[in-house]
Amino acid sequence: MDEDFSGFLHSQFSEAFNAQKSSAELSLLLTPNERYINKEILAEGGQKKIYKCTDVLTGRTIAYASVKNMEGQESLEKFIREARLTAHLEHPHIIPVYDSGSDDDNSPFFTMKLISGKSFEDYLKEEHSLNSKIDILIKSCEAISFAHSKGIIHFDIKPENIQVSDFGEVLVCDWGLAGIAYEACSEELLNDDVLQEVDMNQSLDSLFKGTPGYAAPEMWEKNSHRDHLADVYSLGATLYQILTKKRLKKKSNLTELSGPEALQAVCLQALSKKKEQRYQSSAALLKDLQSWRDGFATQAEQAGFTTHLKLLVLRHRNVCRALFASILTISTIIIFFMLSLKQKEKEASKLADNLQIAEFDRNKLEQKLLPRYLENAYTALEARNYSSARALCEHILRNSQSPKAKELIALSYLCEQKFKDARPWLTGSLLSTVDQLKLQAPLKISDLANFISKLNRNKAQTERILYKNLLFEEFQKQLSLGEKRELIIAELLYKHPKLKKIHLELQENAEGLYIDLSNNPSLREIFIIQKLGDTYIKNLNLDRTPVGLNSEIIGKLQIESLSLQYWPQQNLAILKGRRILHLNVAHSKLDASTFITEMPLVTLDISHSSFSDWTTLKSLKFLKTLTVSKDQIPAAIRTKMRNDIEVLEK
Repeated sequence: MDEDFSGFLHSQFSEAFNAQKSSAELSLLLTPNERYINKEILAEGGQKKIYKCTDVLTGRTIAYASVKNMEGQESLEKFIREARLTAHLEHPHIIPVYDSGSDDDNSPFFTMKLISGKSFEDYLKEEHSLNSKIDILIKSCEAISFAHSKGIIHFDIKPENIQVSDFGEVLVCDWGLAGIAYEACSEELLNDDVLQEVDMNQSLDSLFKGTPGYAAPEMWEKNSHRDHLADVYSLGATLYQILTKKRLKKKSNLTELSGPEALQAVCLQALSKKKEQRYQSSAALLKDLQSWRDGFATQAEQAGFTTHLKLLVLRHRNVCRALFASILTISTIIIFFMLSLKQKEKEASKLADNLQIAEFDRNKLEQKLLPRYLENAYTALEARNYSSARALCEHILRNSQSPKAKELIALSYLCEQKFKDARPWLTGSLLSTVDQLKLQAPLKISDLANFISKLNRNKAQTERILYKNLLFEEFQKQLSLGEKRELIIAELLYKHPKLKKIHLELQENAEGLYIDLSNNPSLREIFIIQKLGDTYIKNLNLDRTPVGLNSEIIGKLQIESLSLQYWPQQNLAILKGRRILHLNVAHSKLDASTFITEMPLVTLDISHSSFSDWTTLKSLKFLKTLTVSKDQIPAAIRTKMRNDIEVLEK
């Protein structure tokens, strides 16, 4: 019986592998015009045309986008920019990009998922429950919040750009007017050279973007700063249309809002003409919408005790929401499974491609493969596989005199601090820098810091790879605290070329590491502290240093004490669930009540700062000392506080 079952498994595996191999072989023979057939026009905009077509390889029906005006350089760049930006946004509620390239006429295209359904604009014209409309808006907010976390701003959110399938799937589409907030975007975007090339002349403030009725007031003002709060306003305008069944106009009277009072309050806050009075992030708006949907009070309505009690009673009637959560979880699992399956198919296709290359004429094919070898050499160098990078470059040089290949060989030796071996391959500014500094291995920390400072941050790929690899190799060594400090300062100055000096103090004892980065108001990112690994940080001082905190920066760090005095308002949801024992947000614009719930805090300083939800204190079971401003705590709250909490006023 065991032998029969083993034979059955073997036959099933063989059939699956042969099917994947056939599909991969076919993909090499088909041009884009042969692969995507039966095109039918679906829509046409100012920059592109959208077709419905069939993908011969997969047999499925998809959406095919092509550029409308091939003669305009600006149209081509915007088209490529939209495809690259959308491809970076892998999220269940953002339209996925399947493929991109150039067709047989050398016209750029990209393919997307085809949604069988309607736009949210048409959906709102039909009879649907308020809850179903809010659910669609919530999913849209989740997509926009994800995009903002990547540093991408939509700038054209409206019901027409939200698609709803016949089965309830929600996708945010049309990212053609999206902007990139470079001060907050991820390294993934910064390292996308194609996107950087087409986006180099674009900026958040360069041109008007958006649709009248949905665009924020500052979008109409010349020379005004446009940021992610414009998307918050557009989401508020969409909520206005849900509640009133008509579009927001310049002369619209916001007092004519109808529907639940909580949603009216949310709508009014999102539509505030003053940016500082709006929700300060799409995540904050999303949280209020979720609170309303789940039967909780929203932040916008400033609910009292009676409202909270009423909502508590009503919440327990809606047991069906547990079923909704299960469906959402299963859908997410299915989506990730499909993405994983697609990746496996690509890997199998790549393997089959490599096997088929041997059947072609080697001499004719070799020249065509040189760019691919060079690309693989870059990849190997970035992965610190220096011998493989050199082997690929030497193979290239046997067939051509490629300056790039010579440069990569030089970089591979420099990364290993083999300066004598690197020198015959060096040219230009790198050769001058090495000769000027008279570098010899092993490098002293001061020499390494000086070398890094000489590298040109704005130069393409090569010197960035050298900078990253030198830092990586050095941090693998057993460095003293002073050496680590010198390396960190060198990296921060490299990333912030306009700064002349960085204030950084490092101390270490048996209890952990003390990091003081205070009084650096122009510092915007501190990714380098990731190099400290999972070190236990006794104290991290970021007073007057409002850097952006995200999971990439503090993901593995264990922080006992955190000081954020004089910080501007930021979304610090990343701190939720962190085991921080001491927190100081005095004189800041942070609202600590939004992220400290159930933290094991022992001391908390919120003096001269906002604290909107005093009920949060009930969740702080280990709190011993609370520092506040004089008369900051409401009398009613103070009488209900635990007797063992020491309250200090200053």
